[in-house]
Amino acid sequence: LESQQARQCDQHMHGGKKLTTECKNVRAAASSLDLHDVSVTLPSQVSDNLYLRTVGELCEALLTPYISFNQDNVWKNIHLQGQQQQLSFNIKVHPEGKQLSMVVKSQSGEVEFKNVRIPTQFYGLLPLNIKDSQTTNIMQKLTSQKAPSTCAIEKSSVRTFDNVEYQYPLNDCEHVIFKDCSSASRVEVTGKVTSSSKTVKVTIDGQKYELEIPQRGQATVKVNGQRKNVVSQEDFQSRHQSVQQQDEFAEQEHNYYNDKNTFITSFEDGVYTIKSVLYGLSVNCDYERIEVQTYQHILRNRACGLCGDLNGEKVADVKSANECIMSSPKLAAYSYMIMDSSCQGIPSHDVQTYQQESQKCIKKETVITQIQKVFGVPSPVIKKHLVEEKNNKICISKQPVNVCASSSNPKEVEQMKVQYFCVSKDSEGSKLRRMAEMGEMLFQAKSYPSSYERQVAQPVQC
Repeated sequence: LESQQARQCDQHMHGGKKLTTECKNVRAAASSLDLHDVSVTLPSQVSDNLYLRTVGELCEALLTPYISFNQDNVWKNIHLQGQQQQLSFNIKVHPEGKQLSMVVKSQSGEVEFKNVRIPTQFYGLLPLNIKDSQTTNIMQKLTSQKAPSTCAIEKSSVRTFDNVEYQYPLNDCEHVIFKDCSSASRVEVTGKVTSSSKTVKVTIDGQKYELEIPQRGQATVKVNGQRKNVVSQEDFQSRHQSVQQQDEFAEQEHNYYNDKNTFITSFEDGVYTIKSVLYGLSVNCDYERIEVQTYQHILRNRACGLCGDLNGEKVADVKSANECIMSSPKLAAYSYMIMDSSCQGIPSHDVQTYQQESQKCIKKETVITQIQKVFGVPSPVIKKHLVEEKNNKICISKQPVNVCASSSNPKEVEQMKVQYFCVSKDSEGSKLRRMAEMGEMLFQAKSYPSSYERQVAQPVQC
């Protein structure tokens, strides 16, 4: 049965879009291995091990609800004295990776488990995706499909690293698609489209790579302005020594030039890739589309261009080259257009709005939290009822006043009038005195009549 994502991808493909999330998931599923046959030979020392048998029986007990057929007990009979054992596992994973079925066979029989639920923590790891490396698959799982981050430009639409989509048709002006906008810029990706070709330029640590991809035919490859001679894969591999020359580009091979951390390659479907291992940057392009992949931790919040700021937030994702927040990503994207007299420039119907918002230039403001106020040491000023003796009675202030902790002294004081109530030196009076001296609040103090009033000095700051 065709999945809902497959149907959605078909619709996107008819519209000329291949880089949507649904199409990527469909391609990943198509390149995944959902059926695995594994054979294991256990030496006699292992098969005779009591712990192995216990572990096997425990696994079988845990999976009992999923057992649909049990010809014999595999785990109990696996330990035949002095003999090595053959175990074969036939594992079939559900296409969505949420459950699996498995048949385990040995010389003594077989056990079949059906529809075993896979823990949610392992969703995305099975079935095994052979299109990407297992390292990339695990990274995608650990980062909720956010590493590497991907930006796609196709069919007059841009989807940023942070998954903000907006309409923006590239024209014959060169555009900054992705750039390290820090003071020491290390990478930059630009592109432009004409009626007959698409040009993509990638600059990495001063090395300039350029692809000019025509609507039909072979692409032109340049490195630091020097055009490379294109050699077919067959001709390259037919040489006695398949060593790449610096003045040539071998199709479907990894072509390294001055920078040994960066290579250019091509594929049978007409896609070209410029990949930097050092910066985790990959630029994939053909005449119809451009895809940029990179890791967030390298250039987070330092990126700019049509692909956004790479910070994991959708709010104000595409700011202008002057870091202005505009009413739409499209207006901000115009600031990354490198205009000259020979290209179209900003469409006339958007020029006035773009100029007005550029002059206004609303910028993102970061309000620094005063950590000391939030997590600082509590003030040593505390409130207590004052206690004193007068006319052989215990007198206590009716309201608590500020006092400094024993480890500090007053920096600033103020005078205030305080009313006192007095009680006898009996058990009740002694109890009230102890409570006041311990800093407890005497809520019943207001119910006692005032005996006298006097001025006291209380600290404002200690």
